[in-house]
Amino acid sequence: MTVADAQFMTGGRHGQAVTVNGTLPGPLLRLKEGQNLVVDLVNNASEGTSIHWHGMLVPFLMDGVPGITMPTVLPGQSFRYQFPIKQS
Repeated sequence: MTVADAQFMTGGRHGQAVTVNGTLPGPLLRLKEGQNLVVDLVNNASEGTSIHWHGMLVPFLMDGVPGITMPTVLPGQSFRYQFPIKQS
């Protein structure tokens, strides 16, 4: 997944956005219990970022909370998320 800065327009108004793979909102991931997830996050944005997997049971170090469970993925850096999907 590549994260980057972008501009968007809605209702005649312009704003700043962060896109994932060039889309806003980012892509939908469909996962199955027992599957191993491997996602490389590439940060092409101007600020640090991470992915927080809302509602999913993930290993602590993959939870995506910068400064608590992992360091921030800085601009120009990448991070590999890798964990088994434990619930459907």
